[in-house]
Amino acid sequence: GELWVSEGTPVGVTRGKMSETRRRKPKSQEKGFSRRSGRENGKKDNVDERKKEIVKQAAVQMAENMLNWKTVNVLVGLLVCLYMGSKWGLQMRLLHENDMFFSEIKEVEREISFRTEAGLYYSYYKQLVEAPTYMEGIHSLIADNITEHQRTINIIKRFNIHQEIVLGTFYRLFPWKHLVQPIYFYIDTVFSLYGLFGMAMFLTAWLLSGTWMSGVLAMLFVFFNRSEVTRVYFTMALRESFAFPFIYMQVGLTALYMKQTHKDLVQRLLLVGIGVTTMAFVIAWQFAQFVLLLQAFALYAVQIVGVVPKQKIKNLFLIHIGSLLLVFILQFGNPMVLQSLVLSFIGASLLVFTIQVVTIQRYDVCKFNSPCATARRMR
Repeated sequence: GELWVSEGTPVGVTRGKMSETRRRKPKSQEKGFSRRSGRENGKKDNVDERKKEIVKQAAVQMAENMLNWKTVNVLVGLLVCLYMGSKWGLQMRLLHENDMFFSEIKEVEREISFRTEAGLYYSYYKQLVEAPTYMEGIHSLIADNITEHQRTINIIKRFNIHQEIVLGTFYRLFPWKHLVQPIYFYIDTVFSLYGLFGMAMFLTAWLLSGTWMSGVLAMLFVFFNRSEVTRVYFTMALRESFAFPFIYMQVGLTALYMKQTHKDLVQRLLLVGIGVTTMAFVIAWQFAQFVLLLQAFALYAVQIVGVVPKQKIKNLFLIHIGSLLLVFILQFGNPMVLQSLVLSFIGASLLVFTIQVVTIQRYDVCKFNSPCATARRMR
């Protein structure tokens, strides 16, 4: 039968107990195991922390690389903008030289080359430059008895010749009289403005699309269709030759103002830039009011659709009104400015905005004080 040990315990039972005792570990070993597990957990925590640090460093490095790439991209875009704008102005100057042989003809022939009313505008610049004193030149423009027979008129009020006054002032003040002839100073300034025209168009396309490649594409279209874009290379003294660069600057600043939400200081600076470029555009060209009228139509439509907040459109309209009034003052009260269609339309639009606000406020008050609303509040 079965083998029995002392105290009547079966051998099989004794072996089972002994195996259990063998399986059980002493307390010292259990403590060692817990220490090992704690060390392993600590090592895991350290590994996790290191991984997190590595991920953070990689993210920071990627952000720095992206920032560096954006910076390089912006710098390359600005360099391309500067190159294409200057190339556009130099191209216009080269076309003018090839068409007129301007550098090879006499001074009288150069003045004769100014076609249509361009010669009249240039004559006022020459009159200011060749006057004995600067104040005598200004007075001769304010009280001119040569342009119209038997009448003394104010040329500054009658025509848009502030650009000729500015150029004549710069030519008389700065010491380059003996370095460049007055006529070359005049035409080179116009072609330089057309360089700014190209840069403004490039930056506007870049701003609206988000990539400077759109600016390159826009300038290529301008290069290939220059006969439909400008007449500056054969009649550079026309009023639109001075005005076009400023309207493209104004459009770019307006798009930047409406596109994003900026800080108050940035918005004010943008509004100041819009006001200055609008004033320069209007004072340089007698037909600028019609371009501004089309722009006012577009701004009003954008406000109706709800794409741009109404307050921004109101600010732009107020800036336009201020620019027109400033031009009215600088032109000695030219009635054409006050009687312009754009000023009437902007005034009517602001009146409509005011009526809308008052109507909405009254509707809200009536809705709040209605019997149904009162009953709901009583409940």
